[in-house]
Amino acid sequence: MEKDITISDLMLLLDCDTDSPGLRDMINKAKREYVNERHTRSISQMVNASGYKHGKWKTYVGDKRKEVIKNTEDEMYGFLFDYYFALDSRNKTLSEAFSLLEENKRDCLGRSMNTIKEDIRYFGFLSDHLKNKPLSEISDEDIERWLQKDYLPNKPKKAALKKVFQLLNQIFSYGIRKKLCFDNPMKYISSADYYSSCDLTKKPNEQKSFSRDELDRLEQDALKDKKNPRALMSLLAKETGMRLGELPALHKEDIIDGFIHVHRQQLLGTDKEGHEYYYEVAYTRDERLHPHDGRYIPLSEKCAQILTLAAAIPGESLYVFHDPGNAEMVSKTSYVKNLSNRCKRLGTAATNNHAFRIAFNSRLIEQGFSASDRALILGHEVQTNEEHYSLTDQRRLSGIKDRFLSNNVK
Repeated sequence: MEKDITISDLMLLLDCDTDSPGLRDMINKAKREYVNERHTRSISQMVNASGYKHGKWKTYVGDKRKEVIKNTEDEMYGFLFDYYFALDSRNKTLSEAFSLLEENKRDCLGRSMNTIKEDIRYFGFLSDHLKNKPLSEISDEDIERWLQKDYLPNKPKKAALKKVFQLLNQIFSYGIRKKLCFDNPMKYISSADYYSSCDLTKKPNEQKSFSRDELDRLEQDALKDKKNPRALMSLLAKETGMRLGELPALHKEDIIDGFIHVHRQQLLGTDKEGHEYYYEVAYTRDERLHPHDGRYIPLSEKCAQILTLAAAIPGESLYVFHDPGNAEMVSKTSYVKNLSNRCKRLGTAATNNHAFRIAFNSRLIEQGFSASDRALILGHEVQTNEEHYSLTDQRRLSGIKDRFLSNNVK
């Protein structure tokens, strides 16, 4: 038995920009089903009428039985679809509009399940009162009251507040496009007005980057477990600053002409049944919208030694890092867990792969590399490097003090 097409399905079909006759027939059929479920009055052709009404189609709408006359049956159904759709749309809640937006993102825009899950998480911060209110009736003051009463007292991070604002903007913009509402109240509200109510504390720099001593201890610990690809991944992260997802996706063929060609990453996806899986894409994090074949990191002597250890792992695989006898790439989740456990055992302040990346940038600064050179090697914008990777670490202050005093001796 064929499953009836729902209004959500129909809206997704209407989003598809195509001249396919099959799709057009499907849309027309769905429109007729939609109208027939709501329109209880007869739709008839006026074959016996005289004058301009002859042969046209007639029906009535509304409590006062307003007569509607159209040239063809298709025109009549088109009018009735718009009529009932407008009536239905006026009652769509914020929650229903959000569901329609997410279906559009998934089925028409091809957004990943990770994106959908993140939207659902941020939507969960909204109050039930807002979620259940008709979209067209929500005002900027409704949202401001929710912010002050329910959300800001929990001291959200500034980034989380911006994400919530972004999602609400998307919902109302989609609602306007689909005639679920006629205004976007978010345009009257600025997230910057609420930053002072957010949690603005930051991690100490010692928790963002490994110190030299910590790097040495992590290296010695990893060398005790040379047959574990996850330990070797941490060694390569220390020497290259490669991102978490880039390490497991590194192919053997990416080691070429004295460089490591970093141009892939491993992602974690979720299928429609909720099962997680790992997959590889041919772009790095900074290239998702503008691929440019990645970046090249010079192959140092230490890097070469690490790659030699990785090549000694038993089994054939196109990946540099794989478990013995297994051709598949190592999952980044298992690498994170391995690194975190080792960091906790060794007592390091930082416990994640990003701390290798920031420490590597600090080393490049000490070696005299310019901001543009560091950005090229690490694979991000110069501004990003200066704002987020160049840290003033309290652990370096004693060395700075010694150099300062020695340079200012009278």
